[in-house]
Amino acid sequence: MHIDTATQTGPERRPSPLPKSSAARVGPKIRVRPTRFGHTLLFILAAMLVGSLNSNNNLGFLLTFLLSSMAAVSIWHTRRNLADIKLAYLRAKPVFVGETAHFEVSLRKTGPAARAIAVSLTAEEPVTVALVKGSPGSVTIGIPAGKRGLLTPEPLELSTCYPFGLFKARLTLPHSAGCLVYPSPIDGSLQTAPGEHAPGGGSGQSGPGVDDFAGLKPYQPGDSLGQISWKAFSRGQGLLIKDFTGESGRILTIDWRALNEPDLERKLSRMCGMVLNAHQAGMQFGLRLPTVAVSTARGETHLRTCLAHLALFGLPGGTAAAYPSFGPGPEKVAGRHIASRREMS
Repeated sequence: MHIDTATQTGPERRPSPLPKSSAARVGPKIRVRPTRFGHTLLFILAAMLVGSLNSNNNLGFLLTFLLSSMAAVSIWHTRRNLADIKLAYLRAKPVFVGETAHFEVSLRKTGPAARAIAVSLTAEEPVTVALVKGSPGSVTIGIPAGKRGLLTPEPLELSTCYPFGLFKARLTLPHSAGCLVYPSPIDGSLQTAPGEHAPGGGSGQSGPGVDDFAGLKPYQPGDSLGQISWKAFSRGQGLLIKDFTGESGRILTIDWRALNEPDLERKLSRMCGMVLNAHQAGMQFGLRLPTVAVSTARGETHLRTCLAHLALFGLPGGTAAAYPSFGPGPEKVAGRHIASRREMS
C-alpha cells in the first residue's frame, strides 16, 4: 500500500539533534611518565614476575600483582591531582631593566583538592602550591628583566609526583601574559625640545608646580594623591587638589632630538630618567619620539604612558596603547631607583 508522506497526519517527527563535538570539551592534555623511582619499581616487578614463573611460586605472584595494582592506582591518583585545574590569571607589574619581574600566578581547582603542585614559568626551580576545591591558590615567580620591551615568559607548566613519587604528571597551560620592562633610568639634567628652556633657565611657559600655593581646584583622574587637600575633604567640600605655581611648574617637552647620544639604549635610559624627574617635581611634561608624540600632561597615567612608549620604542609590534599596565604606576619604584642611581654616582 502506498502512503503519501506529503499528506500523512500524526505527530511530527523531528530529526534527532547531532551529537556535540567532543573537541569543545577537550582541555589541555595531561602527560604521565614514570620517574626514576617508577622505572626502578617496574624493573623489580618484571624480575619478580619472571622469578615467580620459573619457580611457580603463588606467593610471588600475589606480591607481584599486589604491587602492580598499587602502582596502577597511583597513576590514576597522579593524573587526578592535575585534573580540573584552571588558570585564573597571570600578571606582573612593570619593572625597570635590571630588576626582577614578579609574575603572580593564580590557579583554581574545580575538582577535588590538589596537593604538591609544582608551578614553573622558566627552567628555574619550580614553586610548590596546594589547591583546595573552589578556592584559588596563588604563587609568585620571579624572572630577571634583562632588556626593555615586553617580557613574555614560557607557557605555564604544572607538574606533580603525588602520591608516591613513582609517576610524574605534567600539564602545560598557554597564556598571553607579559611584563612591560622600562629602560633603566639614568639621572641627569632635563634636556627640553629646541626653543624651550629647562626649569630655572629664566624663560619658558609657567604652569602647575610645587613652589607657591595658588589655591584649590577639583580633583581630576590622574592627579597625584599627595596633592589632595584632606582638610577640605573632611569639611565636606569634596575632593580638591592643591594647586601650586613656580619654577618647578614650567611646562617642557622631553624631545628625542635634544639629546646628542649615539647609543640607542643609553639615550632611552636618559629620557626615562628625565620623565621620572619631571614627574617627581610635579611638572607638566610631554614626550616626543621619532614615531610618536605624547601631549603635555602630568599625573600617574601620563607617567605610565610615557614610560610605555620608551619601553616599546623601536621594537617590532611595539605599541604602548595596546598594552595596559597592571596595577599602580611605577612612581614608588621610580623614586627608589633614581635615589639609588644618585648614591652610586
